[in-house]
Amino acid sequence: YNGTMYGLKTGFNFGGVFKAKFSNLSGRFSIQYTSLSNSGVSEIDKPNSFMEHKQGLLIMSIGPEYGFEVKGNIKPFVGLDLLLTSFSGETTFHGVARVDDGTYSMASTTRTGIAIGGGVDIGIGKKYAVEIGVRYNMHNLLGRSFTLGDKRVDTYISLNDDLDPLFPDDEK
Repeated sequence: YNGTMYGLKTGFNFGGVFKAKFSNLSGRFSIQYTSLSNSGVSEIDKPNSFMEHKQGLLIMSIGPEYGFEVKGNIKPFVGLDLLLTSFSGETTFHGVARVDDGTYSMASTTRTGIAIGGGVDIGIGKKYAVEIGVRYNMHNLLGRSFTLGDKRVDTYISLNDDLDPLFPDDEK
């Protein structure tokens, strides 16, 4: 655990995609849930210090998709989505400087962003398709904030995706 990338490392994702097709242009709506986590020694000079971080993202997206005509039931596409992402989670601390041991829930928050992607739809009959694709989600383009509190743990239990007002010259 080194605190980068919001302290997250591995996870899983599942959801569903619904499309309304209008020739080459489609409307796309998706809903998905992503679970991420990480754990490990939090301070190199304190081998007994430990953090475990878990975060859940509920993501809803809507946007247009443009499909290219290809022979048969295979249709490549590119798309752009508007994202609404709800973040939640919890962090467990043990032996971390200036933080009481225990498990703390993250203050749930919502951010707006965009996603770009592409892939291929493989048609199954006239109504259904399997989508194989890649999307790059930028979850927190709008509404960034940094929440300060009375204790150090308060900075861990908020998303804090903007610059720290106490250290504005530091990178995010």
